[in-house]
Amino acid sequence: MDKAKVSVIVPVYNGEKYLEECLDSILNQTMKDIEIICVDDGSTDRSNEILDKYSSNDARIRIYHQENQFAGIARNTGMKYAEGKYILFLDGDDFFDSAMIEKLYNKSEQDKADICVCDGYRYDDENKVALKGKAYLAHRLLPDKIPFSIEDAEETLFNFTTMNLYNKLYRRDFLEKMGIKFKPHRLGEDAGFVLHTLSSASRITILDERLFYYRINTNISVTDSAAQDILAGYRTMLEAKNELIEKGIYTEKLKRSFANKALGNCFHFFRKANTLEAYQQLFDKLVNQNGFADLDVVDRGEDYYYFKKTYERFHLMMQKKDSFEYLFFQYMDLKQQNQKLTSKLEKSRNKIEKQQEKIENEKEKMQKLKESSTFKIGRLILWLPKKVFMKKGDR
Repeated sequence: MDKAKVSVIVPVYNGEKYLEECLDSILNQTMKDIEIICVDDGSTDRSNEILDKYSSNDARIRIYHQENQFAGIARNTGMKYAEGKYILFLDGDDFFDSAMIEKLYNKSEQDKADICVCDGYRYDDENKVALKGKAYLAHRLLPDKIPFSIEDAEETLFNFTTMNLYNKLYRRDFLEKMGIKFKPHRLGEDAGFVLHTLSSASRITILDERLFYYRINTNISVTDSAAQDILAGYRTMLEAKNELIEKGIYTEKLKRSFANKALGNCFHFFRKANTLEAYQQLFDKLVNQNGFADLDVVDRGEDYYYFKKTYERFHLMMQKKDSFEYLFFQYMDLKQQNQKLTSKLEKSRNKIEKQQEKIENEKEKMQKLKESSTFKIGRLILWLPKKVFMKKGDR
């Protein structure tokens, strides 16, 4: 096989349920000169069996095995063996649009980009429906100049997209030149990687198309790995901040961008806290032990932060100072929102029922009109001239 244009790296850990769909979405790409590097991170389910089956049927798939060291290290292993001009990451439960790789590759070549970022969907696995992602591309935070670099977008460099990996195509020689790798953390390793790449790239370009599907509502129980080290994500962000300072690029403008991203990521870490103990530990670290301040997340007013709801939650946390009080307030707020939504739904149902009733009434009126003698006479009046005209035309 000729040298691949794109290397797709897939870390795999106990992903038997969705792995075949993931691999099919790569193999069925319109661009064929690709390689798929799957790194098994110590799976104990049927993942290896599935990987062996696929690799035996397609020479583009290569499989590597390692003891469980988490996704970041698995991706580093994949990068070590990658030969493509570009690198793309995909987790084993997500999938691509069939033209994604070709479109990202062409856009990257056209703009000579180190990184190409696209839009995507959240895929509701329970209801089998694709939902538009709200933050994969935040258009209002993009600079006017594209392609762009840190100099063109300091205040929003980390905010125009998410810290997820799967919507970004990376030039391999750029990653190697900058020495960018994943940190060995359980949580937040992707954020550290994305922060490093965005702040190091000379040319970042945008492909404004929805080309990937990030699966949600999988009904798979959350592992306790995040809860075992709930502060890992916080440490990753703190490391990233210190690296920006060491590089001499942590200006006031970039600080604003970082603070906004750090705040959003912290709330993401709260969602990963699947035990009360983990939630309390993270809350105490961020709120009562100056963790937020360490990440330069301080209350500079609502206008400083790009997402109003995120700021409001942060502001409330700093007011309450107590995790139980904050959670109770959040519960009451959600309960109130639920009541409002239920009320709106009921009103919408009533409107629909009234509209349907009007339609039925109109149908009934129309049927009565058709059966009336006036309607029948009218049809006859319209029919006679046509009949006379047809007879004249026969002469």
